[in-house]
Amino acid sequence: MKSYEYGQHHLSEDWLYLPLLFVTHTSFQELAQGGKVIGGGPMMGRAVANLDAPVTKGTSGVLIMRGKEALRKRATACIKCAKCVAVCPMGLEPYLLSKMVYKGLAPQTEPERVTDCIECGSCAYVCPAHLPLLDRIRLGKAEVLKICRARNAK
Repeated sequence: MKSYEYGQHHLSEDWLYLPLLFVTHTSFQELAQGGKVIGGGPMMGRAVANLDAPVTKGTSGVLIMRGKEALRKRATACIKCAKCVAVCPMGLEPYLLSKMVYKGLAPQTEPERVTDCIECGSCAYVCPAHLPLLDRIRLGKAEVLKICRARNAK
């Protein structure tokens, strides 16, 4: 029997395919009070919208954030420090991509290589202004990929 480790908890294969609601012991009331369940970890993970989703062999991690720790810090104006550029493993300019998407110019991010983003979250993590860089980049990337698919379908 295979087993998996989640933090301090050691789970056997018996836990596979159980709903996250059961595995995490998280209630809907906790989530309504500002909590989050993130599948995949703190940097590249995504918020789980439905706690009825099962734990599968591909589940790499489950992060539960309660109350204050789940809240984002208030974004302020960019101070042009370029920390996001320095940490980007793909050599992109996350602030430029984010700003273009924010201003409704997502299609114009294709020449800036928005699709090269591996969505690691490093840019958002180091941003002293707490800008939602990765969120905006993901939106822009999705829009550009949609345009590319339409172009290739012709």
